[in-house]
Amino acid sequence: MGRRTARRLLVLAAPAAVALAACTPVAPPPPPAGPAAGPSYVQGCGPTAVPSQFNPVEYSAVVDTPGSDDPHVETFTARSETDKNEKIDELKRHGKVVTVDESEPVSALAVDPSDDPGYANQWGLASSGFAGAWANGFDGTGVTIAIVDTGVTATHEDLAGHVLQGTDFTPGGDDPADANYSDDGRIDHNGHGTHVAGIAAASDNALGGIGGAPGATILPVRVLGASGSGSSADVANGILWAISHGADVISLSLGGGGCDSSMQYAVDQAEQQGVVVVAAAGNAASSTPIYPAGFGGAVIAVGATDSANHRASYSNYGAPYVDIGAPGSNIYSTYAPGPSTYRNLSGTSMATPFVSAAVALVLEHCPSIANGSTNGSSITDKVLALLQSTASPMIDDLGAALLQAGAATSAVCPA
Repeated sequence: MGRRTARRLLVLAAPAAVALAACTPVAPPPPPAGPAAGPSYVQGCGPTAVPSQFNPVEYSAVVDTPGSDDPHVETFTARSETDKNEKIDELKRHGKVVTVDESEPVSALAVDPSDDPGYANQWGLASSGFAGAWANGFDGTGVTIAIVDTGVTATHEDLAGHVLQGTDFTPGGDDPADANYSDDGRIDHNGHGTHVAGIAAASDNALGGIGGAPGATILPVRVLGASGSGSSADVANGILWAISHGADVISLSLGGGGCDSSMQYAVDQAEQQGVVVVAAAGNAASSTPIYPAGFGGAVIAVGATDSANHRASYSNYGAPYVDIGAPGSNIYSTYAPGPSTYRNLSGTSMATPFVSAAVALVLEHCPSIANGSTNGSSITDKVLALLQSTASPMIDDLGAALLQAGAATSAVCPA
């Protein structure tokens, strides 16, 4: 389920953020009518010429196949410009090639503060006002949050019962002979995705902790392997799959420095279909954008704060790239592989699911947004405007500053 091609994993250093530099727009071209005098696909944001006939380059192509449920991403390796064009021509025999770009490495965006165990509490929920949202009667019931990550341990005591069957886009997936086999995203060999899922939606069950939207449903989409690394093509496929399988919010605690138009196509599709995408801004203490957070208005880019309500030292920053800040340092949450394991982690990876949870609460609070009645603006624009207008303006360089979920669910819903 979910595997269309073989893919390779690449390891990327911790993320970066800021200075909006979006990719080339990926509006689909008209269908070709016979031989064309040039490419019939979008030339992406990265270089598309193969630099050497001796050095293979991996490409990702968005292909819209007649009769299929939705477009998907195919990958191929080329050793020359001629080789690349021949493989694109082969893809065209199966459907319309919408965009072609070099595949980019992506990775999970967490920092492990295991040498500082003194933060075994959930200070982030109080700092970002979730108790106020719960008092207002909102817990994310009826909203599905896709965790596009390393998978989610569905048997964890704080997650069991509200993790849906998902999918796995990682190369090879699990070994069917393994007693812990899973091809549906409900096993996490790394721990990162389970940690993110708990921040967003751990249950209110008197066990361990609680997530920002404890009534929400989790849709696990595995795109990163046990190392926490993967490719932009897998991420793009994961986003497209989540869109077509009921996600209302897509949470991306991952990123890489490269701008791949297949990922941009995927997030643009989410925006057009009313699915809100939230992504980590990066951990490089930089104003340089990473992707997918850097794709502008189609994505809510999240920076991280510490327990003193300051910008975390590692967090990327700067307008117009970073949209909002949320707690990211020493965050206590569920962890893999054990069914009752918890851990403190830090990073914009941890800040992102706080915002994803708040988006779920806003969608529950404002059916007019969730139903698409937004007077011409996208759902993402409406949700972000509400979150920014109710945020606490106390942190420099993090968009509207610190998320306040209680205030967001008390505000008048946009028309």
